[in-house]
Amino acid sequence: MPTLDQAPSARLGSFANGLWLTKSAHIVDLNSDGQKDILVSFGFNTVAWFIASGGGAFGAMQSMNIPNASYVDAADVDGDGDEDILGAYNALILENDGSGSFVEHQGLLDANADKVRCEDVDLDGMLDVLFYGENGDAAYVLNQGALSFSAKIQIPKPIDSWDMMTSDLDEDGDTDILFQYTLEWYANDGSGVFWSQGPLNTDHHNSVVIAKFADVDMDGSIDVVVRIGTSSPYSGWDTLAWSRNLGGGLYAPQIVIDPLVPMGSVLFNVQDFDGDGDPDILSSSISDVGFHRNNGAGFIRAPRYRPAQVITSEKPAIG
Repeated sequence: MPTLDQAPSARLGSFANGLWLTKSAHIVDLNSDGQKDILVSFGFNTVAWFIASGGGAFGAMQSMNIPNASYVDAADVDGDGDEDILGAYNALILENDGSGSFVEHQGLLDANADKVRCEDVDLDGMLDVLFYGENGDAAYVLNQGALSFSAKIQIPKPIDSWDMMTSDLDEDGDTDILFQYTLEWYANDGSGVFWSQGPLNTDHHNSVVIAKFADVDMDGSIDVVVRIGTSSPYSGWDTLAWSRNLGGGLYAPQIVIDPLVPMGSVLFNVQDFDGDGDPDILSSSISDVGFHRNNGAGFIRAPRYRPAQVITSEKPAIG
């Protein structure tokens, strides 16, 4: 039985065994018992979950075979108090009966895309569904209740964007949209109608590979943390930076956190890792892991951690 109390290598091995090509992962209570379960989509056809059994332990993997399964999200789209599962590429809903058992619904959502996420874009108290396709549409459907949704509503997608994030960027109480790579953002008028506001700021706005939202300076406003792609594919380094929220949809020029983040497959997460109340940054590349601690006045870069590798030149014995 896999457990989160094991050493990192054992923990990763327990969950990674067979979960090749993981597309998305979420920590969410699927069976309404107050404990956080693990939801993943992987390979090309599988949505799976591990139910928490207490003490950091999880039950055996449960899964459903879903053709062309890609990115999934979890949200209470039917308003019955439990977390349902939404799939992006085939636009499906797995309706939760409250115990962690699911009924599949195909064809309820008028969109196909690479990514899916849920937000109440028209402020009617029901979660709507937003879709993003790197080679297709950026769109959303409005939740009309009882698992009924509107026709697809298009959002003009900037050229060269590759994903969209959601947050209340102008602090007016509704959900706005930020497109990654271009940093172009769309303001919501409160009814689910979005208007382009141009780039969030002018710094590197055509090379932001990943953007995250966090209140970096703890002033009550949501700032933006970004990974900036290098202008030269041969430099070997990317940059982590953040922009302070000035209010009203305005953001200050980017402040560099670290100009020497290894390029290539770099991911990062922003949350309070050291328990001091402010958000820190954990970044990873294909070769190492980096930690940037927020001390309230800025970020302190710790030495990057590179897992030990054992290399042997011994020839196998014959016979």
